[in-house]
Amino acid sequence: MQNLMAFVFMTMCIHFGVFSQECNLNVKHEISHGYCEGKNDARLTLSVTGGFPPYNYLWDNGSRSNTIQLSSQGFYHVKITDRKGCVTEFSNEYQPVSALKIDNITGESQSNGTERLQANARGGIPPYNYYWIGPGNKNTNTQTLSDALPGNYLLVVKDSKNCVLSQSYEVKEK
Repeated sequence: MQNLMAFVFMTMCIHFGVFSQECNLNVKHEISHGYCEGKNDARLTLSVTGGFPPYNYLWDNGSRSNTIQLSSQGFYHVKITDRKGCVTEFSNEYQPVSALKIDNITGESQSNGTERLQANARGGIPPYNYYWIGPGNKNTNTQTLSDALPGNYLLVVKDSKNCVLSQSYEVKEK
């Protein structure tokens, strides 16, 4: 599942009941994710420039910080006001990333008495890197391991955000 983000800015400045162009509040955002192990510890942090600092933040949930915990899927909205009453609003749609998982490891017998091992990962943030570690230095960095001899193999999967998951698989003697 891809992380989806949308944002909207709206700025208006009113000084003593008169519209003013001097506010020019600019908002940048950064999302730090809790990708690994399905943690819901993502945070949205805002950086505001322009206008007249300091800035006051009022999120839909009542928070008054420039950083908010993104605890669940949905829209997050904040109203930012500078010391002269300039106002800008920011909205972000957040969809958490599912935890990295190894769906299954399958072994298919081959005519030479070995097995062909295949793994499938999901969740996290693709692309995935696969690392097989096996007996007799039978190691590879592909999704499929060919000519696997009997023994224990370790599969390590890493996604693009460096979340790592491992699973073992035994090829039995035939």
